[in-house]
Amino acid sequence: MKTLILVTGQHRSRTSATAGCLERLGVELGTRLMPANNSNPRGYFEDVRVVNVHDRLLGELGARWDRPEDIPTAWLAQPATHQAMARLGPVLRSFSADTFAIKDPRAALFMPMWELLCAAEDVRLTVLQPLRKPEAVVNSLVTREGWMPDRAQKVWRGYQRAITEWEGMPGAAIDFPHELWQASAWERVANCLDVELDITRIGRVHGFLDGGLVHHG
Repeated sequence: MKTLILVTGQHRSRTSATAGCLERLGVELGTRLMPANNSNPRGYFEDVRVVNVHDRLLGELGARWDRPEDIPTAWLAQPATHQAMARLGPVLRSFSADTFAIKDPRAALFMPMWELLCAAEDVRLTVLQPLRKPEAVVNSLVTREGWMPDRAQKVWRGYQRAITEWEGMPGAAIDFPHELWQASAWERVANCLDVELDITRIGRVHGFLDGGLVHHG
């Protein structure tokens, strides 16, 4: 059985940095990744197929990534959700490695769907969530999006409500920024997720990380 490490959490909680570290520790992220830009100069590490499915599903549910509160309560039973699962199945099957990772903050809003999808595809689902101080997340959203603080706080609360509902899923958390640098923290993550990470490549993680990764907030 293959294992998926789903890297997710709130936007600006440093899911990108976390996924980039995983790649440097030998985890496959796929070849269809969103390109870097000024907001994320080191890269987003998001599979464009997954992002497109999530964005389409949000739109069909009458919501957006920055309006998580608009997702209807019964979203899991909606036809749009079943169609999204049908489009995500081939994505999971496209990975060849026994352990692979997919990163998208939007997945935090749809964890029950991912749980059903992975069960149907015979993939073991694990979750890795970076933890960043709420005030830093809010400040980062204000800086990047040009929002007022109350709007950023509303988005943070919407994701936090969704995250609280799936905290019992098999997974691990890693604190940003300090633990990303630590081999011992990645060993703990590997043990919690029951996956193999090449900790001998921690030097590549150090080469990837720098102070520029906290340029917002």
